Amino acid sequence: MAKLTKAQFLKQAEELIAALRSRIREGAAGKPFDDVSPAACVERRRRGLEDSEYFARTYLPHYLTDETPDFHAEIDELAYAQDEIHILMASRGYAKTTRRTTLHSIRKLCYRLRKNMLIISDTVDKAALHLLPIKVELEINEHLRCDFGEMQGGTWTDEEIITAAGDRMAACSWRQNLRGEVYLMQRPDEAILEDLESRESARSPKQVEKRLAFVREDLLPALVPEGWIVTWIGTPLDAECAIVRAKGERDDQGEPLYVTHEYPAVADGRSIWPARFPLRLLRKKQREMGTDAYLQEFGLVPPSKDNIFRREWFRRNYYERDKLDISELLIVRGVDPSQGIHDLAALLTAGVNTATMDIYFLQVVLRRMSALELIEECVRLDSEIPAHANLIEGNLYRDLLAPILNKRRPGIDFAQVINTQNKELRIRTQASAVELGRYHLDPNVGDSRELENQYVLFGRPGVMDDGPDAGELIHRWVRAGGGKPEYESVRKRGLEDAMRGWL
Repeated sequence: MAKLTKAQFLKQAEELIAALRSRIREGAAGKPFDDVSPAACVERRRRGLEDSEYFARTYLPHYLTDETPDFHAEIDELAYAQDEIHILMASRGYAKTTRRTTLHSIRKLCYRLRKNMLIISDTVDKAALHLLPIKVELEINEHLRCDFGEMQGGTWTDEEIITAAGDRMAACSWRQNLRGEVYLMQRPDEAILEDLESRESARSPKQVEKRLAFVREDLLPALVPEGWIVTWIGTPLDAECAIVRAKGERDDQGEPLYVTHEYPAVADGRSIWPARFPLRLLRKKQREMGTDAYLQEFGLVPPSKDNIFRREWFRRNYYERDKLDISELLIVRGVDPSQGIHDLAALLTAGVNTATMDIYFLQVVLRRMSALELIEECVRLDSEIPAHANLIEGNLYRDLLAPILNKRRPGIDFAQVINTQNKELRIRTQASAVELGRYHLDPNVGDSRELENQYVLFGRPGVMDDGPDAGELIHRWVRAGGGKPEYESVRKRGLEDAMRGWL
């Protein structure tokens, strides 16, 4: 969704407020309790503090029109989980936002459990639309007013509310500087990430990286040092959207960075919310929508039709470099020189198990470098892990590197690869090997994470393919058994003789 104009936002906000006010006033919370004695008030408040389900059914019954499913109890628990980022994914209609954002935020403001809470979305307008139900409930819900009194404080806008007790909740965009969200010397102690992505941004690798960087580099440093609460709520809009990428993020020890809670509509053959979505209704939706659309909407299966390589293919075959014995492996190096200022040079060293045809990437270098720097890097890598074969694309070898090799004589023998096939078709040939688990990366080795990204995002606008191109040299060499006619062996002395006439 594009950023709303002020008029569009006000129209949406007015419609939402009108609907909420009508719902509250027509329901039980539209009038005070029958028993408004001080003792009854104290007892209700006490029970509501001990039991969040009791609080919701007592003060916000208009949100709980169906039997509460079991997974809502898990959402209640993660709403108070501290010092870990929790990812919450459920289909639309499964009340993840209502439960986590609306009900628990109201409860925390009523009991003063948090001092400075944020709702962070793609735009401030989106975040403000999540804040509005909380604001309206505190304004006109008679059950809340009866037991908690007047909640409205001096600041009470669509984008920020401060209660009469002095506790704050604000709507923010991930783009704004969170350092400015310190309130009364208090850093934010809770952040709810809602609608952090749009369908457009989920398809853009650059936008995905920006949102991931925001969470790691901007959000976490802006929170209180200890005792913070963060919940990231969403659905997988794309196989490589930020929330899906975050789910697979690992630390240096290989442990998940974030705690993920996924609630597909059906688990173990049963509906997780039979009162609202019985199995017969879900099966009907699957017939009407088609399996692919149904799985995206109710199965939390991100659309991945455009992905030739899938991230899970790589991640389920990670290995640890320091635990691999390379003495029995055939060492092959693939080099793809950069051709322009927007290209990267790719130098991949792989250890090949000739019995299983598994390929272990031992050295991964992806960066911009001149022809001279490329030769020096080849020499350095070869001094660390000598290769049985060095492969390089033929035309680039002739045009860029042969003159430098003649002058510097690094002593490396190259096999010159002549490419006659379209690059995309060549790179696609690796897909079956990756899917079958033949490619192994150690994400902590060199630029292995970037190599994985280049494979998974291959074909998308702005994504470089130098790494997969170098990987294809190795893969083709392995398939051919090494030394087939499509390769021309280029020895240093022979190259000098061949090139003497035009240097």
